[in-house]
Amino acid sequence: MKKQFIFISLSFAFFGAALFAQKKDYLIERISIEQGLSQSVVNTIYQDKKGFLWFGTQDGLNRFDGYSFVVFKNEPGNVNSISNNTVQALYEDVAGNLWIGTLGGLNKLSNRKITTYLNRASDPNSLSNDIITSICGDSAGNIWIGTQDDGLNMFDPKTEKFKSYKYDITKSTGLPNNSVRSVLVDRYQTLWVGTGDGLSKMDLAGGPKEEFVTYKNKPGDAGTLSYNGILSLFEDREGQIWIGTVRGGLNKLDREKNTFKSYKNDPKDPYSLSQNNVISITQDKNGDVWAGTFGGGVNVLREGKFTRYKHNPKLPSSLSNDEILFVYCDRAGTCWIGTSGGGLNKFKENKFTVYRSIPESANSLTGNDVWAMFEDSHENLWIGLYGGGLNVYRKDFLSSYRHDPNNSGSLSSNTVYALLEDHAGNIWIGTETGLSKYEKRISGRRNTGFLNFKNDPNNKTSLSNDQLTCLYQDRTGDLWVGTFGGGINRISSKEIDKPRPVFERLTNDSTHSSISDDYVNVVVEDKKGLIWVGTQNGLNEYNGKDFTVYRHVADNPNSLSHNTILSMYVDSANTLWIGTHGGGLNKFKDGIFTAYTQKDGLANNVVYGILEDAEGNLWLSTNRGLSRFNPKKTGHDAFRNYDTQDGLPSNEFNQGSYFGNKKGRVFFGGINGMVSFDPGELIESDYTPPVYLTAFRKFDKEIDFGTDISSLKNIEISYKDNFFGFEFVALDHRTPGKIHYAYKLVGFDEDWIYSNERRYATYTNLDGGHYVFKVKATSSDGIWNEKPAEITLIITPPFWKTLWFQFSSGFLLLIAAYSFYQSRLRSIKTQNIVLENKVAQRTREIDEKNKILDQQNKELEHKNDQIEKQQAQMVQAEKLSSLGRLVSGVAHEMNNPLNFTYGNAANLDIDFKEVRAIMQAGVDEHKMDPGVAHQINEHMDEMQDMIRAIKIGTERIKDIVVGLRDFSTSDGSAATEVDIALNLEYMLSLLRSRDRRNITILKNFTYVPKIKGFPSHLNQALLQIMINAIEAIERRNYDGSEGCVKISCYAEKPNVVISVQDNGVGIPNEIKNKIFDPFFTTKEVGKGTGLGLSICYGIIQSHKGKITFDTEVGRGTEFKIYLPISD
Repeated sequence: MKKQFIFISLSFAFFGAALFAQKKDYLIERISIEQGLSQSVVNTIYQDKKGFLWFGTQDGLNRFDGYSFVVFKNEPGNVNSISNNTVQALYEDVAGNLWIGTLGGLNKLSNRKITTYLNRASDPNSLSNDIITSICGDSAGNIWIGTQDDGLNMFDPKTEKFKSYKYDITKSTGLPNNSVRSVLVDRYQTLWVGTGDGLSKMDLAGGPKEEFVTYKNKPGDAGTLSYNGILSLFEDREGQIWIGTVRGGLNKLDREKNTFKSYKNDPKDPYSLSQNNVISITQDKNGDVWAGTFGGGVNVLREGKFTRYKHNPKLPSSLSNDEILFVYCDRAGTCWIGTSGGGLNKFKENKFTVYRSIPESANSLTGNDVWAMFEDSHENLWIGLYGGGLNVYRKDFLSSYRHDPNNSGSLSSNTVYALLEDHAGNIWIGTETGLSKYEKRISGRRNTGFLNFKNDPNNKTSLSNDQLTCLYQDRTGDLWVGTFGGGINRISSKEIDKPRPVFERLTNDSTHSSISDDYVNVVVEDKKGLIWVGTQNGLNEYNGKDFTVYRHVADNPNSLSHNTILSMYVDSANTLWIGTHGGGLNKFKDGIFTAYTQKDGLANNVVYGILEDAEGNLWLSTNRGLSRFNPKKTGHDAFRNYDTQDGLPSNEFNQGSYFGNKKGRVFFGGINGMVSFDPGELIESDYTPPVYLTAFRKFDKEIDFGTDISSLKNIEISYKDNFFGFEFVALDHRTPGKIHYAYKLVGFDEDWIYSNERRYATYTNLDGGHYVFKVKATSSDGIWNEKPAEITLIITPPFWKTLWFQFSSGFLLLIAAYSFYQSRLRSIKTQNIVLENKVAQRTREIDEKNKILDQQNKELEHKNDQIEKQQAQMVQAEKLSSLGRLVSGVAHEMNNPLNFTYGNAANLDIDFKEVRAIMQAGVDEHKMDPGVAHQINEHMDEMQDMIRAIKIGTERIKDIVVGLRDFSTSDGSAATEVDIALNLEYMLSLLRSRDRRNITILKNFTYVPKIKGFPSHLNQALLQIMINAIEAIERRNYDGSEGCVKISCYAEKPNVVISVQDNGVGIPNEIKNKIFDPFFTTKEVGKGTGLGLSICYGIIQSHKGKITFDTEVGRGTEFKIYLPISD
């Protein structure tokens, strides 16, 4: 089943009052039945050595490759299925076998075969109980199995026998209880057994022993086990043993002191364990310990404090269920949580901090559509919202300011588009209905109101327009106010502190020195003091007096790529970067614009915001997420894109909603909240996932090899299997949707084929031979694994392409050609004698008529001009006629030796059969030694095979002869019924003798009625069209790449349609109307007359048909001939 996951961002920054205290956020991805999981109760999780994840549920075992699930279930009557569908424990041994513990026995999955082990009451060496709770293995290869009520079992793979360890009241060194919930073998080869009445250990050095050391709780002794009921065991990277208990919380064993430290729930401490039933334990890549509780969700122990992750029914981004059954962190760092009824939860660390509105949370944003933000000099975070007013985070406390129509000192509007702190510490707020000023202090007290400025139609020194878009204060202290329709306003540094400052309006007045447009989006100042203004219609450079305008010029690639400017940034090198609405990112340097678009790797061509980090990278907000751009790199390697799969709250950001603080942290606002992050922390993991082949298909049907295809070294198929494909996967479970793939079939593909997210490759019509299929992939972070998976593909060729057949055919053709040559030579000698006599006689007649000819020459001189004009046509016609006579003669001359060869081969075949019968009679009558007869028979078998090959080759030559004869034979004066499909076959036989390397001829003939016409004329037209197609490919394929001619024949009443399609050079538009003109040719002088298509056109017209063509330069041409069906 194909997985369609919903990625959910979980930002814990707003939980409780500690807004900024939480350091780590996680993306939680919920996976359950809807995504292909077989059942929502997940008892156990395991990652095998290849990287596949296995999930044991109450209804089957699931194997997960990051995209889809393969489910293993019990099938009644099938011994190769698991014994029970409730899977409770998983373990992979050193040999790669997967051990599966169920409620109905133990199973071993080895190379796709399942072996089941069950309790047999009569066999003391069998499993003690079929209810399996846990499995592990030791360095000797022994498998240790915990059961629900029948103690511990050890399985010896060498003897295939089980040994059980049970509670015995008479043994003080035995197990304390038969309920074994968890087993673990640590790095020191100590076996740990968690039971219902204490923790036991056995030293396995030197082999299993009969003695256990047991740890139990001692009331009043804090250094002992907190509770005797053990649920889970785990060894961390430092070798410490962690113990999860029933009611007693989490314990950690100090090996040196042999004491336990317990972690329990404290209702008064929000950083304590959430609940004391710890059912599973794991450790992530950062060294943090995860504890799954049954009812208290997940707890992560970090620096001595627990962070709780629990289900919140009002937050779809929270944990799906608080009843945790298993916690597990894979090798790439993703942590998986199995729940009781909530399916799987996938926790992936999120480097992005998300600010959003959370229902019923007084300390979250008052809206999610963020259009402006900045951090003031006191590190208070100001956030402007669309419709949600103004939010300010002061330390851990949120203040909210909204417009009150009854209070003139309130915020001018609840839609805030721009924010700025001036040099004096005052806050300026640009809204959709005017400009508001929040003064730092008023007469020594904290300000609680706003001073508002709006447009006054009667005052030209007031704000020019109330809808504001941007704010900027330059180095001189002047404040620039951008409006949407009123140009740009400037408040000088001398006016800025006045209650009613003068607004200097700079608007478009249709002069060359004015601003290009009154709709202003962004203002910045460069290091030279120049003011740059981005508008809806161009970029403006302002020198204090005049504006210089830059716009897009259609035929100038060095001009601005788009006239609508949304964002600008001046980097540390004083380079101006411009974000446009559709033209991508522009760099302006030394008077030249350089554009970077989606073709170069940019996430989207609408760039809302631009910021620079400490490494010189640019961060760009777009309609398709964030892009990190490294100007020092080129091509797609310069960009790394982030989207919701990486933790962003939305892929769509807002214009002008970007800010970078003094500590290097960047902020971007969008339609679903605001995101903040430290670019230095967004470091790509060096994890490179392994790549595996997962399936091989022929004609879209998966082939079962009886084993995993990844374990095969080669695959052998027939040339008849001319449509096949490979499927593959890279096992990086963090963000599979961002993994890219590339593959190559060595021997066919010249270079790697980059398929992006596509995980299959198909091939058709390959020649016989040996090939190697290779596939590689990136990690979720885009890092390529340069060690591809590969497999050898062997395609067996047809027998007529084998070496022995080609040698035999070639030998027979040489004999036939030599025989024909000798016969023709004798005929020519005889004809020469006859011709010499005729020439002598003719010479005498010519001498007698010379006088008459002299007189006639004078009479014919005045007609020379007309004769010369017609001469070219006559010469060509004579050549074609002579060629036809020669071809007919050659065909006739070849027919006799061919019939002779074929007849003798047939007679030899009959003679061999008779000799076999005579030999068999001799053997039956004991007149001939059977061994000798057998040897003769073997030689005769080989000779008969050669005779059959001779017959096949002779029949092939006969087909060519028939085609030559039909092509050259005159049709007479009356039209006859013509089988056009048969004639096409003859023409194809002529084409096969032509040298057409790297050109494939495909045919598709359906049954068609006969037509009335002249066969030889039609043959001439059809052959000319086919030859033109081949030559068109040859003119294109100067590099040796493969060409293809497709010939089709079908009925389309009232016509028979013949289609000849090639992938050659195509016909240029300027000569389409000339190709049927006589003597028009594009070939070199001496290589074409220009009559071919003209003659074809005439022949088709004479048959009351028509000829059409469709062509595209560089892609090929298709000619269609329509001939009326005979009545």
